[in-house]
Amino acid sequence: MPSRLMIGRRTVLGAALCASGAPALAQEIAPRNAYPTGPIGVALPVGQGETLDAFMRALLGDMARTLSWRLNLVDNPDAAAVVRAAGKAEPDGYHLLIGTQTALAIAPELPPLPEAPPAALEPIIGLCDVPLVFAVSRNLPAQNLRDLIALTQGQPERYRYGSLGIGTTGHLAAELFKQRTRTVASHTVFASSAQLVQALVAGSVDFAILPIAPIWQSHHSGQLKVLALMGATHDKALPGVRTLREAGIAGLEIAGWFGCFAPAGIAVTTANLLADAFATALRTENGRRLCERYGFTANLRDQTACRALIAADRALFAEAIRLGRLRRA
Repeated sequence: MPSRLMIGRRTVLGAALCASGAPALAQEIAPRNAYPTGPIGVALPVGQGETLDAFMRALLGDMARTLSWRLNLVDNPDAAAVVRAAGKAEPDGYHLLIGTQTALAIAPELPPLPEAPPAALEPIIGLCDVPLVFAVSRNLPAQNLRDLIALTQGQPERYRYGSLGIGTTGHLAAELFKQRTRTVASHTVFASSAQLVQALVAGSVDFAILPIAPIWQSHHSGQLKVLALMGATHDKALPGVRTLREAGIAGLEIAGWFGCFAPAGIAVTTANLLADAFATALRTENGRRLCERYGFTANLRDQTACRALIAADRALFAEAIRLGRLRRA
């Protein structure tokens, strides 16, 4: 069930954004018809209580207080429905989408595909990358990924991995890992990250590929193990944990991401204003603290870089979908 959060109630006075990236005081009262003159809807294709939901609520709250904007966050785990609605909205700057890898790079490749292609969306700005980890139950007798791969050979019914659903980043990342390494494991779906981590701790699933934030506490308390980072670099939140390449798995580096998108046709001036507002919020000290707290890495991609990233990820995940003969539930 979608949930709604209204952030900010003050009248829009307008704000200038300095070149340094720090918020600037308004130099003069904005004209009555200056954008935005009303609330801006921000759609989020994840469930309430997930890490990205908490992060965006905090970030939008900072923006609302700094800019005196009214930002309405609406989250809904039905990513396909959220993206369809966002694409059909008016390109007036009052309907935004926080687009994710799952919603924009995986869903368009996962059959059965809709008869009509979804309405076009335009990137405003890439916001953050989402480092992923390969987490396993502490009961699993594997000290590294090679041990895990060897354990699963010839036992298709014994080992299981979890994700938040068919077509999610965690699901497709695990499928790619299975295909590239010949790991044998069945798939189990969970309704939330919290439930998935609980299942890992209990040993009812053997492994999962997840962002850092949901597993951090359980890892540091010894309730589960992290065998590798899925990206190319180390993370200070998990000192001593090796990358996939260092763990002996070359040619497979995966990270999630999210950014701000709008219906195609949005005015350039409006898009630029929105991009500056999001970039400024992430460059502040509080923005940096939020990224660290929730395990994200700020990566402010422009429109060209966003399009290139989506195209590359669609090609990558299309291969996994085809080889795994994956379909929507």
